[in-house]
Amino acid sequence: MERDDCIVSALSGSQAAQTGKVYRGPGATKSDLPELNSYQKDCLRKARKYSVEQNVKIEAVKQTFVKHQQV
Repeated sequence: MERDDCIVSALSGSQAAQTGKVYRGPGATKSDLPELNSYQKDCLRKARKYSVEQNVKIEAVKQTFVKHQQV
């Protein structure tokens, strides 16, 4: 399964008909939410990894910019 598959799945899921309960805000505890299936867990893991990679990349660019400003 590629990362793009997860993204397409997530995007198409937002357009699907709502089924089940919707939980919002601080009242939604973890016990109220259904457990993720293996596909969803894999997509979540990949999304978190991508997020960390992007944050590291952004910080490196910021440091480079600051370094060039000091010269």
